[in-house]
Amino acid sequence: MLMFGILTMGYLSDFMYGFGRDMQWQYRLTTMIGLCSLAVSHYQFGRYDKNNSKKKWLYTALTIFYCALFFYAIIAIQVNFYSQVFYNLVGMFANLCWFSYMLPQLVKNYLNQSTEGLSTLFIRLAIFLNICDCISAWTLEWSYPSKIGPAIILLGNIILLLQVKYYARQSKLFSALVINSQ
Repeated sequence: MLMFGILTMGYLSDFMYGFGRDMQWQYRLTTMIGLCSLAVSHYQFGRYDKNNSKKKWLYTALTIFYCALFFYAIIAIQVNFYSQVFYNLVGMFANLCWFSYMLPQLVKNYLNQSTEGLSTLFIRLAIFLNICDCISAWTLEWSYPSKIGPAIILLGNIILLLQVKYYARQSKLFSALVINSQ
């Protein structure tokens, strides 16, 4: 739930940033698709969670909170009473969310000395998309949150990929030692 909450805050902030800074329609569409995907996930968590009766109040509260933030974002964008500096700060907060949602995974990998369950295809795709995002930000001369964010997130994804490679090698060495000792 923590990762889901961080991603939702990131997408809501990115929504405000993208529309507040009047980004291209592709940027806005990507954010809208992300928000819709999270809304479906949120519904599925609430609907299919085995411990739903205990967490019903949590899902209801989070739904109200996310909807309130979404409507606030729409109003703030329509009224346009915030400066570009405000939207840049919101964009930096979105970047912080994008990077911080990976931190629990990085720590878990380190503590467990394993990356079992992580998809290397997903990590490689994320790296490719961040490289494309960096290129877009610089060639289209977007504002600094769009230039800084993908580079920082790229660093986190590279660390994840290095962990996958390192722990896979450690696992092979351990397996070889166990087989040789028998």
